Amino acid sequence: TLLDPQHNLLKHAHSYLPENLSEKDVNLLKSITLSLDSSNTKSLHMKAIMDRKPFYVLDAESVIKTERGKYILSVLNHKSFVILPIILQNQPIGTLELFSQDFVSLYEDDLIELSFLSEQLAGIIKRSLLMSQIQEEKEKAIVAQIEIEMQKKETEESLSETQFQSI
Repeated sequence: TLLDPQHNLLKHAHSYLPENLSEKDVNLLKSITLSLDSSNTKSLHMKAIMDRKPFYVLDAESVIKTERGKYILSVLNHKSFVILPIILQNQPIGTLELFSQDFVSLYEDDLIELSFLSEQLAGIIKRSLLMSQIQEEKEKAIVAQIEIEMQKKETEESLSETQFQSI
């Protein structure tokens, strides 16, 4: 999920979903948003972000208490999961969720390696954002250059007409 800073929500960015899901379930899963309001104490994503460390659950059914969470577990048959915060320049920008349809035991070393993965993902996102900004600035510069050339041409034409009329 990625953070929508305007609305303080985590929104679905991308996922690999089982092919046997109905279109309704796919659309519903992809439309889920999570509030990052500090009062949202039930959010496991919020816990991972606030703690700035992975939130690992061996047995998802024992932890998930919300109706939406139970629905997700039933549809996707998740048994274990880990939520990794994605932090960029000391600010949360999203989470990476990894799920398993089997019970998977993860140890501290595993969580450390997964944390490195989320740090690398933050770096990739940062580079992507910078490339987008560079592209936007390049496009603005091209538009400005075209406007300058048009103004120059109009000025030259105006001067030519003025000079022609004075002759």
